[in-house]
Amino acid sequence: QRLKEAITICELLNAQSRLAELEPYVNAALELATVLDDRLSLALAFKFQSLLHYSRLSIDRALESAFRAVKILQGLDEAVLLSNILNNIGVYYTALGIPKRGLEYFEQAIELNPQNSKAISNAGERLRDMDRVPEAIARFMQALELADTLGDELQSAHLYKNLGEVHFADGNIDTAEEHFTRALRMGRRLKDKVSSAFALIGLSRVALSRDASIESHGHAREALELAEQLDNNELRWFGLLSLADSCRAIGDDKELASVLTRSLRLHEQLYSGSITQRIAELEATYRLERKELETKRLFEQQARLASIGVMGAGITHEINQPLNAITINADGMLFKDDREKVLPREYRESVEQIHQAAMRIDEIVKHMRSFWSRPDYLKHVSFDLNEGIANALGMIRRQVASHGIALDTSLCKGPVPVLGISIHLQQIVINLVINAMHSLDNKPSGEKRITLTTSRDHACARLRVCDTGEGLPAGVEDRIFDPFYSTRPAGEGMGLGLAIVRSFIEEMKGSIECANQPEGGAMFSITLPIERRETSR
Repeated sequence: QRLKEAITICELLNAQSRLAELEPYVNAALELATVLDDRLSLALAFKFQSLLHYSRLSIDRALESAFRAVKILQGLDEAVLLSNILNNIGVYYTALGIPKRGLEYFEQAIELNPQNSKAISNAGERLRDMDRVPEAIARFMQALELADTLGDELQSAHLYKNLGEVHFADGNIDTAEEHFTRALRMGRRLKDKVSSAFALIGLSRVALSRDASIESHGHAREALELAEQLDNNELRWFGLLSLADSCRAIGDDKELASVLTRSLRLHEQLYSGSITQRIAELEATYRLERKELETKRLFEQQARLASIGVMGAGITHEINQPLNAITINADGMLFKDDREKVLPREYRESVEQIHQAAMRIDEIVKHMRSFWSRPDYLKHVSFDLNEGIANALGMIRRQVASHGIALDTSLCKGPVPVLGISIHLQQIVINLVINAMHSLDNKPSGEKRITLTTSRDHACARLRVCDTGEGLPAGVEDRIFDPFYSTRPAGEGMGLGLAIVRSFIEEMKGSIECANQPEGGAMFSITLPIERRETSR
C-alpha cells in the first residue's frame, strides 16, 4: 500500500509539473520496490528519478536513471510505459545539444507506441529545428490526426499553433494564418486562455509581416490581456515581446518605452527564479523555450569542449571501433537469448553486464566527440564579475534552498570588470555551488551554509566559494581538477565538473586553488585579472 501511494504521488506531482517535490517519494518508491522485488514499480520509480534529475539540470544522471528503467522493463509487457521513457530519453539528449540522437529516441518511442502523441510532437519540433520542414509538418499532422481521433481538442489547438509556426518560418504566411486562426478558434471554444494567447501572438506576427501594424498591435494587446488574467509570467513575457514589435511598427514611442520597461522588470523577475520552474512553464511554447534550451545546450557543449582539450580528439575513433564490435555482439546474444533461451542464467547476466559497460563507454565517447572546436560566436568580452555571479545564483537559489542550505553572498562594491565569456563564469559558479551542496548532504539543516565572497585590488579580482561541509579528503588537492576524477561515490557524476571549471578559468587567464578551512568545510579560491580597458567618453 505504501509503495502504491508513493508511485501515485509521483504521478500527480509529475502531472502538475511539481518536479522539485518528487525526491522523498521517489526515494521511498525505490526502497520499497527493491525490498518487494516489484519490477514494474521499480521501473516507474527510476522514471520519476530521471525526471527529478532533469529538473535539476543533471542530464547525465537523468539518462542513467532512464536507462535503468528501460533495462528493468525488458521482458515486461509494458510498451506504453517503455515508449514514454524512450521519449524522455529523447528530451534529455536534445537538452544535451544532441538533437539527432534525441530524434532517434523519439522515433523509437513512436515505433513502440504509435499513439504516443508527445513523442510525435517532439519529433516534429526537432525536425522543425533541423529545417526539415516537410517531415516536421508530416509529424505534426500525424499527431493532429491522433488528437482528433482521441477527441483531445486542447492538444489539437497546440498542434495547430505548431503548424502555424513551422509554416510561418518557411514563408507560407497564408497557411500559417489559417492554422493560427484555427488554434485561436479552438482555444476560445474550450475557454483555454493559454492556447488562445499563443495563437494571438502568432497572428500578431503574421499581421506584422504584412505591414498590418494596427492589426498586429490589437492581437498582441489581446494576448497580453489573457496573460494578465492568468497571471502567467512566461506568457506575459511573450505578449510583451509581441506588443513591443507592433509598437515599433506603428511608431508609438511612448507605449514602446512603457512596454520595454515592463519587459526589463519581468526579465529580472523571471531570471531570479528557479530554472526548473521556468522549464516546466515553458512546455508547449515557441521562441523563449528554444532560447532556454539553447542556453542549456551551450553550457553542456562548452563543458565537453573543456575536457577534450585534456583528453585529445583522436582517442574517440580508436575506442569506437572495438566498442561497436562489443556492443553488436552483446546485442545479438541477448536478442537470440530473448527468443530461444540459449544462455544459462549466469552467462546472460555476464552478457548484460558487458552490454551495460559498453553503453557506458559509448556515452563517454559521445561526450568527447563534439569537443573539438569552439563555435565562432563565443567571444571574450568585458563583463561584471558580480553581475555574472548574481545571474548564476538566480538559476539555482531555489534548488539550494530546497536542500535546507543557507546561501550567503558578500560581493564587493562597484562593478568588477573581467575579460571572458559570461556563461562560462556562470557555469563555474553553478558547478562550485552544486559541489558544495552535495558536500552538505549529511549535515543537520542548521549547519548547512554556502558563502560566496568577492574582493578586488588594482590588478586582480577574487572569488571565494566556501561551505560548512565535510571538507576535502586528504591528498586530493593535486588531482581534484583532473578529468574523470571524483570524490563522490561511483556512479554519481562523471568527474568532469572541476576539470571544466579549471579549463574555463585558465581561458580567462586566471587560477583556482582549493583547501580545507580551519573551522571546517572546503574553500575554492579563484583569481582573475581585472580588465583595465576604460570606455572613452
